[in-house]
Amino acid sequence: MRLFVAVPVPTPLRLALNQSLGPWRSKYPHLKWVESSHYHFTLQFLGDVMPGQLPALKESLQGLQIKSGFTLETGAAFAMPPGARARVLALGLRSGVKNLGELAECVHRVTEPLGFEPERRGFKAHLTLARVRRGDELLLDPDDIGTPHLPNLRVDAFHLYESELAAKGPIYRSLLEVRFSDG
Repeated sequence: MRLFVAVPVPTPLRLALNQSLGPWRSKYPHLKWVESSHYHFTLQFLGDVMPGQLPALKESLQGLQIKSGFTLETGAAFAMPPGARARVLALGLRSGVKNLGELAECVHRVTEPLGFEPERRGFKAHLTLARVRRGDELLLDPDDIGTPHLPNLRVDAFHLYESELAAKGPIYRSLLEVRFSDG
C-alpha cells in the first residue's frame, strides 16, 4: 500500500482553482496537470506500507488531539526546485503556513516511532498543480499564473490516503479521517 497523510481541498476551492488554471492547461499540454479531485496539501508521504502496519498507523493518527482548526489562504504559483531544473508547478500559501507546518510536525511525531521518517528536505507547504514529464521542461513561468483569487480553506481535519498508481493516473482512497476537536 502506498500511503500519505494530507489535508484535502474542498470542492469550492477545487472548482475555482480548476477554472483559474483552464487557460494554462490548454496552453501547456506537455505538463502532467493534477486532476482537481486530487488537490491536497501533503503533511507526510509515508511510501510503501505493509497492510499489517495499517492498524497501528491509524491508531497513532487518531490519537492526535488537535484542538482547533485554522484557515489557509492560497498564495502565488511557484516552481520546485526554482530555476531551470524545475520539475513541479505548485501553489503556495499566503497565510496558514505555520499552522500547516505544526500539523505536519504532529503527524511526523506520531508516525516516526512506527518507522516513518520525516522528509529530509523539511516541510514545504504547497499544493501541486502540475509536474514536468520526463525529458521535458516546465516552460511555464509561475509568475504568469501569479496569485489566483481563490476562496480560503478551513482546515478542521486531515486524511490518511492510499494512492494506487494506475495507467491513467493515481487513484486516491481515504482510509481514515481525523477531525479536530472543534471541527
